Amino acid sequence: MKNTLWTFGCSFTAEWHPLNNTPPNNYDKYKIWRGGNLPKVWPTILSECMGFDLQNLGKGASSNDMIFKTFCHNVKDINEGDVVVIGWTSMLRALMANQNTHQLQDVLVSQDYPEFDRNFLDYYFINRSEDAWSQQIIAYIEIINELAKSKKFKVVYWSSDDKLFNYLENHFDGFIDSDFIVNRITKNYNLIRYLSYLNRFGFKTSIIDETLGAVKDCHSGEIGHKIQAKIIYNHLKKYGKIH
Repeated sequence: MKNTLWTFGCSFTAEWHPLNNTPPNNYDKYKIWRGGNLPKVWPTILSECMGFDLQNLGKGASSNDMIFKTFCHNVKDINEGDVVVIGWTSMLRALMANQNTHQLQDVLVSQDYPEFDRNFLDYYFINRSEDAWSQQIIAYIEIINELAKSKKFKVVYWSSDDKLFNYLENHFDGFIDSDFIVNRITKNYNLIRYLSYLNRFGFKTSIIDETLGAVKDCHSGEIGHKIQAKIIYNHLKKYGKIH
């Protein structure tokens, strides 16, 4: 029986969705620009390279709180020998209770929400910008690592937030190279920023670069997903997390 690759994160991990919106969103436009198809996302490419089944539980606009919550809901199904890849996102996202729906929802600093007072959100995200909030991610990682030991699965982390990994390296006693994907040569702790850095060498890693500006979206395009899959695969091989 095959082991499973489990991926958790935000839109930089998720499949291409939602699609077929009216008016069309950027992913619809990207699909049209490509002639009616979309490339494989990096979790799919990575799982194929590993020979693993895939459970991609990334979701666009997720906060780190939601990413951890999603992991908690699925950890019972993660088995010995499985590999978990968690992509932490911007610290300026958070779960809040919607008093109309009585559900938790992700809230982003860059968006307005009619159900939440804007002045309150501004104050809240000023507070969320404090480095101390990274201590919450340390607590999440400590729990995940203990579960990985007891259930005998492998786990690695990466991030699209520079400040978070800088904080972890300097303040988390459990920060070891084998568990965290960073590029020390270019000092890029943000893997998405590193992919963007590669554009200067002719690698059109983002949608906006691949489409020559026709689709103004900074998420990874075909080349970006291929490179990210290779980076994570090489990391897993280097540190013996896969054979």
